[in-house]
Amino acid sequence: MTKQLFTPGANQELVDSLVNLGARFIIVGGLAVHYHAPKRKVGDLDILIERSPDTAEKVIAVLSSCPLIQHSITTDQLLRPKRAQIPAKIYFNADILTPGEDIDFDQHWSRAHDARIGNTPVKVAAIETLLLLLSLSKEPKHVEDIALLNQIAG
Repeated sequence: MTKQLFTPGANQELVDSLVNLGARFIIVGGLAVHYHAPKRKVGDLDILIERSPDTAEKVIAVLSSCPLIQHSITTDQLLRPKRAQIPAKIYFNADILTPGEDIDFDQHWSRAHDARIGNTPVKVAAIETLLLLLSLSKEPKHVEDIALLNQIAG
């Protein structure tokens, strides 16, 4: 049975729009950790997008369709490996991450788990993917998630 996930605020609309446009992305961050370890509390939505002009254009189209968001994010910016915070998180409470060249998106996509956010099918990062991303971030706040995922991975 496919797991059901919930995301705060208008993030359902973001997910629905990205999927409807055919953008390829993987749920990462706290929601993905929660998928594997339900006791993990969820804050915002973090998505890892495929690093391609097509996906970048679809993300920009979704952001541009929301009248509450004034952004200047370009395709070139979304193609650079980094975390792009959606402007002021006024409407969507989400972060968009672009993988670096050292991350093979297709490989991680194939390892991802199937889940649903609302009625929308999504891919959720495998534990190995999450551990890789968390170790690359070097942020102290991720120590607990790494320990939790390592426990599960055994």
